[in-house]
Amino acid sequence: MLIPFYKLLGSELRKAGFKFVLVQGPKREHSASFTPEEHTTLSEDVDFFSLMTYDYSNNQPGPNSPVSWMTSSVLSLLSPEQRENSAMTGKILMGIPFYGYHFVIGGQPKHVLGRDYLQLLKKIKPEIEWEESSKEHKVSFTSDGKENHVYYPSLKFIQERLEMAQSLGTGISIWEIGQGLDYFFDLL
Repeated sequence: MLIPFYKLLGSELRKAGFKFVLVQGPKREHSASFTPEEHTTLSEDVDFFSLMTYDYSNNQPGPNSPVSWMTSSVLSLLSPEQRENSAMTGKILMGIPFYGYHFVIGGQPKHVLGRDYLQLLKKIKPEIEWEESSKEHKVSFTSDGKENHVYYPSLKFIQERLEMAQSLGTGISIWEIGQGLDYFFDLL
């Protein structure tokens, strides 16, 4: 396993005056990238864990960062006792995506950046739906006889995740700042 390497790397970086941010994958299926015990061991030599709580749906139409999955991903890293320990929860940076996905049924999903999303909205003038279960906005339409679904963040999407991070005691990380809409920064 890479735990000894991460510990050594973190120790050496910190000795040299650097901060060590370890990027880690989210919970998939029933397993997390680290157990609570491994997370505790690593926390001695890691300043922050940037948890990639995005790309949930991968190749199937669906939300990018449903809140229940994001919460589950954060909690999977912590023992019940650690969940009340701000020194442990404060080291986790919950990832918030500033991009979306365009799913065409029968095709491959594509990333959607802010400029692409605005062009799409101007072109098709769709109704924007709020999915309460995932707390994400979605646009659905038909083009060339194919069903399309676009999930893209909004101010409400970001606000929901900021409130969740606050309630869990975590920080946030953003992927990727230049991919979103300018008004996303109004909440930060």
